[in-house]
Amino acid sequence: MSHYCPPFTPSVIDKRVSAGRFIFTELGLEKRCSTCGEFFPADTEFFFSQKSRPEGISCACKACIVEGKIKSGRRAQ
Repeated sequence: MSHYCPPFTPSVIDKRVSAGRFIFTELGLEKRCSTCGEFFPADTEFFFSQKSRPEGISCACKACIVEGKIKSGRRAQ
């Protein structure tokens, strides 16, 4: 299975960087997981593809979703 980084528009990148959700590192563009708060490369290796979102990838990382920290779109209590 190959992984890809969805094409981000400059306006999406600018908004997410200023909000602290994206950062640029030596690995490239990274996205913060909305659940655990860790930064991961913004690609489908770490985030599920989600075409309904402006970034094209999920807001939570795959690990948090698989571990069940998010259920039915809500954070686990």
